[in-house]
Amino acid sequence: MAAGSGVPPDNTLPLLQFVPWQSAVDVGFWQKLAARKLAELRLSEAEQPLAGHFTASTHTQLSSPLHVGPDAWAGGVSEGAVRGGRAVAPGSCVLTNTLDGFKQADKKALLQAAAAKVWAAIVSGQAERDSALLNRFFLLTFADLKKWDFVYCVPPPLGEAMARACLAWKQAPPPAPPPDAVAGPPGDAVSDLAARLEASSVEDPGDVAAASVGGGSPFFLLHCAEGEQVTAHSLEHWSALQQQAGTVVAVYLDPCHLASHPGWPLRNLLALAVVRWRVRTLPVLALKETRGRPDWDRSLATTVHLPDLPEWRATGAPCPAAVGWERSAAGALGPRVAALGAALDPVQLAGAAVDLNLQLMRWRLLPSLDLPRLTATRCLLLGTGTLGCAVARTLLAWGVRDITLVDSGVVSFSNPVRQSLFTHADCLAGGRPKAEAAAAALRAIFPGAQASGVRLSIPMPGHAVGAREAPAVLAACAQLEQLIQTSDAVFLLTDTRESRWLPTLLAAAHNKLAINAALGFDTFLVMRHGAGPLAAPPPAPSADAPAAAGAAAPPLRLGCYFCNDVVAPLDSTAGRTLDQQCTVTRPGLAPMAAALAVELLVALRHHPAGLHAPADSTPPGAAFPAGATAQPLGLVPHQVRGFLAFFSQLLVTGHAFDKCTACSAAVVREYHHRGPDFLLQAFNTPTFLEDLTGLTALRAATDELLAEWEAGDDSAADADDF
Repeated sequence: MAAGSGVPPDNTLPLLQFVPWQSAVDVGFWQKLAARKLAELRLSEAEQPLAGHFTASTHTQLSSPLHVGPDAWAGGVSEGAVRGGRAVAPGSCVLTNTLDGFKQADKKALLQAAAAKVWAAIVSGQAERDSALLNRFFLLTFADLKKWDFVYCVPPPLGEAMARACLAWKQAPPPAPPPDAVAGPPGDAVSDLAARLEASSVEDPGDVAAASVGGGSPFFLLHCAEGEQVTAHSLEHWSALQQQAGTVVAVYLDPCHLASHPGWPLRNLLALAVVRWRVRTLPVLALKETRGRPDWDRSLATTVHLPDLPEWRATGAPCPAAVGWERSAAGALGPRVAALGAALDPVQLAGAAVDLNLQLMRWRLLPSLDLPRLTATRCLLLGTGTLGCAVARTLLAWGVRDITLVDSGVVSFSNPVRQSLFTHADCLAGGRPKAEAAAAALRAIFPGAQASGVRLSIPMPGHAVGAREAPAVLAACAQLEQLIQTSDAVFLLTDTRESRWLPTLLAAAHNKLAINAALGFDTFLVMRHGAGPLAAPPPAPSADAPAAAGAAAPPLRLGCYFCNDVVAPLDSTAGRTLDQQCTVTRPGLAPMAAALAVELLVALRHHPAGLHAPADSTPPGAAFPAGATAQPLGLVPHQVRGFLAFFSQLLVTGHAFDKCTACSAAVVREYHHRGPDFLLQAFNTPTFLEDLTGLTALRAATDELLAEWEAGDDSAADADDF
């Protein structure tokens, strides 16, 4: 007998009651949602596609929930696919920007819009081709990313298409024929089907349909022909199967744990049967499982009697009213709250909170901010005094995680009030090594920081190295070179001028970005060193880039900290009084210079030319130069010279000096050629670097010109006297 035939239902038949389907939103989903909100959605409240999943009931006491996990955002899973009893349920999400927006959202309209999608899939027949569309769900939420609280509500995943036949009976039982869905006795055909399937030892409920329904579906048809043959088909084959002998049974993966009641997924299938198949009775098998195999004792086999609803089948029939929202865990109508602040790893929470301010920059103010690039930047800080501590703290604020600090000293009692990474406890028992204490402080401030301290004394020109000290000094040089080679940016923050010579040379030799910060009493200098003299030239501008007027030749290489010197660096502390040996500055100067040094790094990391970026400067009388906003963070100068007495700054550009004792081609080539021998000669022979670069000859020529000039002046004076 065909399933669509049959007599009108008897009023004495029991009402078909459904067990509501609860959702289970995973912690991983909220973490992915937070990341997506910050990085992609930002201020958008547009509806976003999701994909949940569920399984056939596997427990005698608990129904299987609709699970929304971290993979809900992945788009690679085919809707309707069933693998291992797991079925995909398509859905969508609206994330409001404010809590007030969540509270004031027209939830009835949102619910009805979600229901309309299910209704459209039923009416058009699309749900017969992809039955997972009957399982569509919707989620409305607000994310408080400071507290990690997520307020949300979910409609019953399958209630939107409202099988009205199941509702009217509860409201007012009419006389015969009843307008509602009622369950009849199983009947021989359905019972026979269950017996046949049980005898076939099917391993997986989804495998029942795998062969004939293209990989399986949460809803499908089983055709029971004469004999033992049972074949699976998609819902779109309903009409064709009615023309064949045998019985057609609608089968679905049922998440409900009760053997006596079907789960909520059946509701929308019955709505489809009324609208598309126009049947009054429908044999149904609700598949449940235990230990990965069908549980035929709990699987419900029944025949459902349906009302005749011609208004649903009318052309252009509007979507019926949708069923309400899912109740909270306490059974009340209202939103749910996922408070994850106490559940998540504090280190993860700290990382998210640290990046929150930076992520929010991208929403309106700086969409091009490249946070992954900043986070991956490896910074080497040479010197952990007042400047080094301030630079390290500012790097953390910009999201930089990998920070290596180098210093040879220990924390003294005068340090903590000026150097923000130290406390009084670090001064006790002779003082902790500064680099180690600073790294530990960074990790205490933010456990996600990959901060390490290296106690190392930087060898310097003018500080002679004896034969006994040579191996240790060269080992220190090799260690410093290794640190610079494995870094993306090197900050020169040491106390003396000569201690910056070797890092400057090594940065030039390996073409690494070096940023220098130096302090006077009320003045400071922040500068970036140019590319190395042997580095490949910057790439040519693209055809789309406007050519600079009169710029046939590439721009001149920018200079380093030593390019203005005409003498080699020497011991700057010998013979000086205490106030001359210490860096005596106004207390506010170091934080200002440190902040500018880090901001310069961030600007360079966003410049397309990177280390080869040309220097920007401010023309006289102009507040901002033309084209200053071309780069995301504005100007990228070569040098910033600050004057605290006048509360002013100047942007200065200095080109590389071909006779520089630190970054000239002659010095870099000699270092590559001779290595350790070159360094020892530079340390021990005061005039070596001057002779190598030509400064000695330059000074001699200058002295000769001055002598000739003075001689000429004397001759003119003698002539006047005469």
